Amino acid sequence: VFMNSGNYGIPVVLFALGEQGRPLAVLLMVFHGFVINSLGIYYASKGGSDHAGIGQALGAVIRMPVLYAMLLGIAFQMFGIVLPANLMTSIKMVGDASIPAVMLVLGMQLALSSLKRVSVSKMAASIFIRLIVSPFLAWGLILWLPVDPLVRQIFVLMSGMPTAANTAMLAIRFDADPEFVSSATFLGTLLSVPTISVILYLIERGAI
Repeated sequence: VFMNSGNYGIPVVLFALGEQGRPLAVLLMVFHGFVINSLGIYYASKGGSDHAGIGQALGAVIRMPVLYAMLLGIAFQMFGIVLPANLMTSIKMVGDASIPAVMLVLGMQLALSSLKRVSVSKMAASIFIRLIVSPFLAWGLILWLPVDPLVRQIFVLMSGMPTAANTAMLAIRFDADPEFVSSATFLGTLLSVPTISVILYLIERGAI
């Protein structure tokens, strides 16, 4: 469900649509980040090895600091609060380290995984829905809305992104079938190269 709209999506939008597409792409990334750090954590907790109930799953959401950091960042932006330069430098350094850390953990999980233990039909369904069905549904939905062509193109393009690596982190944290999730993330990212290329071709031709 949760697409890689940040590390993957924003660079692709910049490549295909230029700087004018960045603000909307960032807005979608923030929205997706909010959803994955709320609903994503909730369902990862319920689907984990502990089989958490509704109360426990909601507790897991409340205990995660990322959601509070996002809300705090939005509040700072709205009220024009500027942090000291030294503090912002430290925050940026930690933020820059997050992507390599996620990739490292994902690689470690993949090293322990075996595709032989993963259901091929479920894997195929997961990747097909994420890379094919999702952008097709987004395309059908956005056609009915009176929006600018740039908004339509970004919406469809972001919907075709592969599964976010953060989902593997949540799966590992809550022991929610991390082998399947990490494998789906890896294979989906590889297979997204041709599918996103098709979307970019349709955008270039004006079909989207």
